[in-house]
Amino acid sequence: MRIVRRRKIAGLVVAALTVVVVLAATPAGAVTNWTAIWNNHLKPKADKRYVNESDLLWAVIDGTTGDLVRGNGVTFADKSDTGDYQVRFNKNVRGCVYVATVGLPGSLGVELPGQIGVAGENASVRGVWVDTYDSLGAEADRSFHLIVDCDKIATPSPVAPRAGAGGDGASADGDNG
Repeated sequence: MRIVRRRKIAGLVVAALTVVVVLAATPAGAVTNWTAIWNNHLKPKADKRYVNESDLLWAVIDGTTGDLVRGNGVTFADKSDTGDYQVRFNKNVRGCVYVATVGLPGSLGVELPGQIGVAGENASVRGVWVDTYDSLGAEADRSFHLIVDCDKIATPSPVAPRAGAGGDGASADGDNG
């Protein structure tokens, strides 16, 4: 019994001394130092892992009218003909990635099946041309959601030779026909 009590007391004394030493060795401004470390070193790295909403360009367009329902960075939206739409943003979007899908502009229901195509607009470096089609491929008015991502614009890399090609376009077995 005495040995157990002595061990418990000795453990408490060692723990108390450790706490005292740590508190004595830690400067009073340690909390401020952690804040500075977070703000100057850790937070910028953490922020890069998440998309800043203000940098992501996107639009939800009503297919029947061509009107913008909601979006970010959109300055102009128009329907010029059946299934033909223009969406312009507040910055140059050439070289960016355009991703679109047919979908109702609201939060309920499902858009009719269809197809969609996107391309940079010829008339403006800030624009995206969107074509929508029915499931058979005929031009049709479809509501859609468009995302334009310009986060990491890089110069295009040359197309790699196809597998088995010797770099000159010849096949690996020497048969070019």
